[in-house]
Amino acid sequence: MESAGCASYNEMIQKKDKDLLSAVSNHAFVCFRKGEDAFVTVSYHDPLPAFFSKDAEKGILKQIGTIRYATYKNGVQEIELPISGFWTKAFPEDAPVFTPRESEIQATVNDGEVSYSYPYPNLGGTTTHYMIRIRRSTLRFVETYEAHRNDKKSTTTDQMTNTGYCVEFQSP
Repeated sequence: MESAGCASYNEMIQKKDKDLLSAVSNHAFVCFRKGEDAFVTVSYHDPLPAFFSKDAEKGILKQIGTIRYATYKNGVQEIELPISGFWTKAFPEDAPVFTPRESEIQATVNDGEVSYSYPYPNLGGTTTHYMIRIRRSTLRFVETYEAHRNDKKSTTTDQMTNTGYCVEFQSP
């Protein structure tokens, strides 16, 4: 999986970059874009069983949590977007699922996938919707950028996709 992004990642780890070390000290996915000196991190603290409490209204077990998304390009952090929400489960033996609070930023963690998405204004005067989905079993990812054209006669949506592989880090 050697790429320019992987080389930058390794250099930052060797130089003990505090932001990156903080991200991978939890449960983290580091995803490398093909053909670019760029990578993405999606990280979070796994919920601790002792900190779940019963939601009186919904009757489920829940615990507050945060997911942190960051991008690095040419060895420099470009974006960092944390989102807070709740880890929930119906029964103590269930696997927890992360769901964000009400926000334009969305994140989901379950047994099968990790996803993170957010909108941002683009230079064309419209909004670009970004999403990354990481398949936990294969550690493959798909990044998608979608933007509607700013043309009243057109309903065209422009889309760009990146794919690649991630590595997963999990603190003991």
